[in-house]
Amino acid sequence: MRLYFFLLFAIVGVLSSCNEEITVGSAILEDTTIDVSFTDTFDINVKTVLDDTVVTYRTGADSRTYLLGELSDPSFGFSKSDIYLSTQLISSSIPSFDTLNVDSIIMVFPLDTFGQFGNESAVHNIEVFQLNEELEPIGDIILASDVFDVNTTPVAQYSTVINHRDSVFLELATDRDSLVKSFPQLRIPMDIDFWLPIIKDTTVFNIDNNSATYNETVKGFLLKSNPDDSSIAGINLSSSSPLSIAIYYTNLDGTVSNNYLIDVGAIRSSQFTHDYSSTSVGDAIDQTNTEFGYLQSMQGVNIEVDLSSVKALENTVINKAQLEFFLLEETDPLVEPVESLEVVFEDDEGNTIQIVDSTLPTTVLDYLGGDLESTVIGGQTLRKYEVNITNHVVLFARGDLDNPIITVEARNKPQRATRSIILGTSHPEFPMKLKLVTSNP
Repeated sequence: MRLYFFLLFAIVGVLSSCNEEITVGSAILEDTTIDVSFTDTFDINVKTVLDDTVVTYRTGADSRTYLLGELSDPSFGFSKSDIYLSTQLISSSIPSFDTLNVDSIIMVFPLDTFGQFGNESAVHNIEVFQLNEELEPIGDIILASDVFDVNTTPVAQYSTVINHRDSVFLELATDRDSLVKSFPQLRIPMDIDFWLPIIKDTTVFNIDNNSATYNETVKGFLLKSNPDDSSIAGINLSSSSPLSIAIYYTNLDGTVSNNYLIDVGAIRSSQFTHDYSSTSVGDAIDQTNTEFGYLQSMQGVNIEVDLSSVKALENTVINKAQLEFFLLEETDPLVEPVESLEVVFEDDEGNTIQIVDSTLPTTVLDYLGGDLESTVIGGQTLRKYEVNITNHVVLFARGDLDNPIITVEARNKPQRATRSIILGTSHPEFPMKLKLVTSNP
């Protein structure tokens, strides 16, 4: 289980209080009684690795952006994102649909521009399938690699260009001649014949039994899209987002159109598919110290770094440790590069721990660096990542941590479709390196 820390490890606090020499700053560099050295070619072993531990749902957490669609990338191959959704009754007042005329049943999803990637003009061919089992977290999480059984007959099919910016105009329920402007949204018409036996059965569609029978009948849905070109749409599934299944019906006198809402997405999860066959990424996976490395969001590849060689510095004061690596600039890439990174490691109990570096202000947005930034080297403008891992390196060098492996991955990984090609440790001009500031008393 991944544990996210936005405060410092307790062990770091102990280390700081007992070893004042790891303080970083000008005072150290100006102290003429200390021998300060800078090593920019410290040996590390690096490789591109697969990832099967991406958390896409956590009880109590409120993730916003979920991705729907497919990408075909010349370097990263095929990537696909589908969405699992729970559903439940929420209103205590349920119409008697056995006597009402149902006009339409629509799934409504607010759109999210943070999840927009690829061709914005692509036509998304969307299908909705009923789940044969309920979405249930294992512990308190669902991983992107978790698969739930799905009925193969779609209960909705709809093709549209998904526009994240344009609002839509809807008929007012009380006045069919009036339109109201609403937020950008994806509206998927569902099969009325699927719903009618459910909503007309008062033993199923009944809030009085705490909707237990309904939940057994309608366990949830899988949302899929097969666009006609590489395109991923972002769906806003935060807990405050007004997503629902809207049942539109007409009163007995035929004068007023109304709607009844069913809640969707109290539990939601992404299912990612990646195929790296016949790609440069596929050739690089698990290969050590290559010319190029690869990082990808969704459930894509990570960069694994072996810090075993740092053990040689067990008796050296390490003032600063920083991973530095550069982005390969591509001509008209399909999607943008990864904007920022995080670093994790696995502890002795198998927990995945996020590294926090005490040399930086500890904030949600910037706790170890890792943002993609521009720099000029020899008159050439390059973009690079710098990740501060000082305390982790100190703890490992001194034997307080046993695992030499750390993993660099995209931040907000399941909520983005970004990817980066980086210059690896074997690149002839700008190799990936571990930069150290050390001193000998």
